[in-house]
Amino acid sequence: MNRILLTVFVSLIVLACAGCTGQSMDELVPVRELSYNRVEKNTVIVQKGDITPAFDKPLELAGYEEIRYRENSDEYSALETAYNITLKAVNCEVGQYVKKGDVLVSFASAELDRQIKDKQEEKRLASLELEHIKKLERIDSNTDYSAQIEGIRQQIKICELYIQDINDEYAKINIICEENGVVRYVNPSLFDGYVMPDSDLVIVSHDKGYYEAEVDDTVTFDKSGTYVAGNCDARYELKVMDETDNDSADKTMIDDNSYNADVSEDADNLNYEQQNKKKVYFTPIHNNNTILEKTIQLQTKLTVVKNVCYVDRQAIISKEDNEYVYVVDDKGRRRAVEVKTGDVVDNYCIILDGLKGGETVSLP
Repeated sequence: MNRILLTVFVSLIVLACAGCTGQSMDELVPVRELSYNRVEKNTVIVQKGDITPAFDKPLELAGYEEIRYRENSDEYSALETAYNITLKAVNCEVGQYVKKGDVLVSFASAELDRQIKDKQEEKRLASLELEHIKKLERIDSNTDYSAQIEGIRQQIKICELYIQDINDEYAKINIICEENGVVRYVNPSLFDGYVMPDSDLVIVSHDKGYYEAEVDDTVTFDKSGTYVAGNCDARYELKVMDETDNDSADKTMIDDNSYNADVSEDADNLNYEQQNKKKVYFTPIHNNNTILEKTIQLQTKLTVVKNVCYVDRQAIISKEDNEYVYVVDDKGRRRAVEVKTGDVVDNYCIILDGLKGGETVSLP
């Protein structure tokens, strides 16, 4: 009897265990996937040695402005209908120097020309009659010719005004240069004998005759040296202008870390780039009426800075008038090290104190 009871008891235990083992493990313990992301900082090595600054920047023609000459479609259409105007001559070409008042493109009208010719002839005849009356006045002093003389003078004046009106009509359609400058563009349609209203027909530029570039205030150029700059179309020999040569130099630019009074008030709001810039001016050595390109590229090596410790300028962190770098050890741990910085050369900051060279520092 005891054996039967024991057997039944064991069977119940087995069935209970079987029921437990049949339940899904997923229902009991949900699976969660965990990921581990390691955040790494870019690092650079602090260098020790000589730096040869490289200058590779565009130079812009100072004071460059363009005047674009067009024909208004409505006005041109009205004049074309009223006077049957036609393109007469293109008096300019690309690269040509032109002066204020020069007729760049002229138009003709047989009707206006006929009217001018008629009034010029009328004026000529009136002038001859005036001379004749004056001779009679000298011969016959007893006769009063003043009314006749005054009438003829009025006739001559009216002819002159009429001719001026016609010339004013021509001025509305002729393209007349407004400022001394250089022709940069002439619409090809003009050479084919037709006009494209509301399109650029002629573009004339004017400038100050020298180039300028905005550079770091630590960049220096040899004022006695010669620099070659250009583009695919032209190359120029340049020299650095003395400040006295350029009365229009931008006095608000930073010079030896000093600020113009108007700028200093907002200095704290300016970023590093804005606070450490100045303008340098270059003038062509042999201009000789050479047409100057709007933008040219200057590539040159500057004075070598010898035996200095330097690092990528991005590694420098400024806070409360102090400057730091994060030095990274062999285990990837970072510690802040205060440094004293000097000039910025290209993208490198010279370290005067705090680093020796060879350290690994992190970038932001």
